Amino acid sequence: MIYQRQKVLLALLGKSPNSSASKIQFVKWLFLLREEENIDRYVNFYNFFPYKYGPFSFLAYKDIAELERSGWVKSDSNSFRYTVPEKDVDKLTLPPDVTRSIEKILENYGRLSQQDLIEYVYRKYPWYASRSEIRQSIRPIDTSNARLAIYSLGYEGLSIDAFLDVILKAAIRIAIDSRNNPISRKYGFSKAVLAGKCSDVGIEYYHFPELGIPSEVRRQIQDKNALWDLYAKEIIPGKPEILRSIASICKADPSVLICFEEKPEDCHRHIMARELSRRTSLPVIHYRKTIEKWQRE
Repeated sequence: MIYQRQKVLLALLGKSPNSSASKIQFVKWLFLLREEENIDRYVNFYNFFPYKYGPFSFLAYKDIAELERSGWVKSDSNSFRYTVPEKDVDKLTLPPDVTRSIEKILENYGRLSQQDLIEYVYRKYPWYASRSEIRQSIRPIDTSNARLAIYSLGYEGLSIDAFLDVILKAAIRIAIDSRNNPISRKYGFSKAVLAGKCSDVGIEYYHFPELGIPSEVRRQIQDKNALWDLYAKEIIPGKPEILRSIASICKADPSVLICFEEKPEDCHRHIMARELSRRTSLPVIHYRKTIEKWQRE
């Protein structure tokens, strides 16, 4: 099965000049599809965060690797190429509005040199150039640390790229994972992969499974209020050393408690955050995806 976003990726590459592009060019075309054509109105599309050469998406690169294994794409150290003649790019079924958006991006930017494309993206979208190793003359971006607080963020509804962008924009430096079982079917959020992605963008990652709720306990206690009561009265009091360690981390650097549930009240992290606030006198600030805003508790 090919996802719609992967069809967009293939159509963009297949319709590009010579059915190929440098890796830097191609990712910027994908980025402009989102930013200038609002393609996510029609397709569950890629998110981006600032990286070594401007806007980047780990998920897009994962999809390209999968398409390469399936024979749709070939790559070398510098470029991607659409390489399946028997699978005509025009046969990739996409909504007409999406096809028009792809054609518009290529009409506007497909013939630009890589350097001109970089300069355009960096000037118009300076946040995404803020961590670039090839930064041009752009407006300075404030990348100073966030104020100290007990931040909390659930990755439900976020891609790994959107998740990293949220943390980077908030200038948070440390991610604290309190899942008892840090395995996820969602790309990027199992422990080893998440730790690696955080490291790639300069975010420290710590895992404290002892402060998670075991799966068997969740199965036994279906009522959330009862579950939170047990967590507050039995699990939290039994881990003083770990809580002291986390409190020390939060007092030293802007840190975020991460788990799955979007709403903090649906997750044990809201109780842990309050306990850490009590110990550190730092405010609790939750990220609310539905309004894309950090809110103080």
